[in-house]
Amino acid sequence: SRGFELEGSYTPVDGLRIGYDAAYTAAAITSPGASSLLTGYQLPGVPKFSGGINAQYTWPAFGNWSADVGASAHYTGSELNDAPTTTSLNTKDPSYTRVDLRAGLSQDQYSINIFVHNAFDERVYLQQGVVANAILAPQTPLYMSGFVLQPRTIGISLDAKY
Repeated sequence: SRGFELEGSYTPVDGLRIGYDAAYTAAAITSPGASSLLTGYQLPGVPKFSGGINAQYTWPAFGNWSADVGASAHYTGSELNDAPTTTSLNTKDPSYTRVDLRAGLSQDQYSINIFVHNAFDERVYLQQGVVANAILAPQTPLYMSGFVLQPRTIGISLDAKY
């Protein structure tokens, strides 16, 4: 595996924090050894590129309460779901970008937050796999299975520290 990660934040004015992260990972099998794995392919579950940006603004609201609003966007590049072999039915998760929004009130002991996860309701199937027909032929696919990225979710959280 070779690559780099970059992360940082910037506070241009009091109360506003802008952050970013980026990663490039070249994780490939370079020598097959005794296995049937193919060389040169990116390892499964490892996107080559990922990154995001976020911003949060916090200000005094009333009494000892502060208010904040924030947003984040995170990009995940495409990735293989299975180790590539000469007989595998490889599937690939597509790249996607997820946007989250939040707002809240907090003080030392309590916080109230509202949030929207996956604000644009990005629909992506993850961890896809082919279920093969073991009776007729191992390489004859019967159907695809997988998980859907969490759909748009709107919620509220109440937290207390004791």
